[in-house]
Amino acid sequence: MTFNPEFCSILFQQQFGETNYAMVKYDKVILAIFPIGDKVHLRVSMEPNADHNSIIERIQNLLRIPIAA
Repeated sequence: MTFNPEFCSILFQQQFGETNYAMVKYDKVILAIFPIGDKVHLRVSMEPNADHNSIIERIQNLLRIPIAA
């Protein structure tokens, strides 16, 4: 059986709702991914000792600001 990330994403989306962000913490870096559209993501890297909760909250607030045409 092959792992299908797209299937898992759809399954989780149906159960839990839309993805706000995904984060993974390594020894040397914290990575966060924010969906901006269907096929566009913002990828952010942070120092391992960064206040990631504060940074993520600030990024989410910025992403809520409408872009002027």
